[in-house]
Amino acid sequence: MIPHNRRCVLAGVATLSLTVFTILLIWLSPVDIHAAARIPLSYVSDDYAYELEELYTNIRTGELYRSAKELAPWDIVFPDFEPSEDPESLWNEGELHDNTFLSEENAKFINDQAHSLYYGNSNSEHNDKILILSASDGKGNSEINNVLGLSMANREEYANMHGYVNYFVNISQFDLGKARPVWGKIPAILKAWEDYPDVEWVWWLDSDVIITNPYIDIYSYLLDPEALEKKITWGRPLRYRRGMMNRGKYFADAAEGNMDIEKDINFIISQDSYGLNAGSFFIKKTPWAKKILLELWKNPYFMIADTSLYEQDILQSLVLDHKSLTLRHVGFVTQRAINAYSDTSRLSGTWKPNDFVVHFAGCKARGGGGLCQNEWNKYYNLRTRVPEEFRVSEDWTYESH
Repeated sequence: MIPHNRRCVLAGVATLSLTVFTILLIWLSPVDIHAAARIPLSYVSDDYAYELEELYTNIRTGELYRSAKELAPWDIVFPDFEPSEDPESLWNEGELHDNTFLSEENAKFINDQAHSLYYGNSNSEHNDKILILSASDGKGNSEINNVLGLSMANREEYANMHGYVNYFVNISQFDLGKARPVWGKIPAILKAWEDYPDVEWVWWLDSDVIITNPYIDIYSYLLDPEALEKKITWGRPLRYRRGMMNRGKYFADAAEGNMDIEKDINFIISQDSYGLNAGSFFIKKTPWAKKILLELWKNPYFMIADTSLYEQDILQSLVLDHKSLTLRHVGFVTQRAINAYSDTSRLSGTWKPNDFVVHFAGCKARGGGGLCQNEWNKYYNLRTRVPEEFRVSEDWTYESH
């Protein structure tokens, strides 16, 4: 016979185990937010990508994201419509309907609501201070046919819709010495500021990036200090050297970094599974950006250094090895916010419907021309087009500076 005191202990252990099991079961069980909010998670805008990534955890812990200014997308209330009889009809060229139970009328309602909630006013007074920058030596370094012509037309239409400057620089004009062409992005940024003195923010985009959601207004979505503070991935690890090492964590919040978001954040970038990726970033015309970041970045010794990712490795070192000079001026945002990857990238941050852009990073290394071209064609056809009045003609060509 088991002694009384041991029976008590065993009973207590059993009770505790049952309690823990019950909590885990509840915690791990899917949360049916669809029934309560009547909107499918698969259709929620990814404007708040970080919050959406953590959505189920937040629901379980009772910390569901809320803001006095923005309405969370799962709070949208819309009329009840009958489901579509043909779910496949919801996925049309340029449309973002990946749900199997929404009627077209219902889906359109959600689209309109999402745009008004998240993408802001495209006539913002800030938009003429934003420049989209592309640059190349024109020597066909891509495996994608006419990638410059297609990407520039895509960016021109987006700029027409929102009032941004769309600007292309031929980097052959710069003396890069023995450095690779990728280093031309630094003098290209400086030239953009010189040619457009009223421009404040430059958005650098590699040539192999497609803007897939043109309804996103950059200032409302990212550059507004309040929006940016929500987008920054506070407290997340800083990846370094192709993901093999780390340099601690980013600031837990603005207070820890002693940061004024509007004044101090001059450079916005994201990380993939290997670390920083310089295919899409925002840089603000400030003394810090011009006299510290760019001056250090374009050091001639760095430009010819034997690194595997060239200017990207050097940028990563500047940001993570010299934190006292750089870190409080750099805002890290979730990758899909500004730099989602195509779905065969085998890296993090894979593109989802309604994402801002798609980047074909590493496409050439993964399989060459056939893969790159097929990937490009797929996403170029999936992109949402701007309204007719903002589109360029078929014979439109970009101007080189």
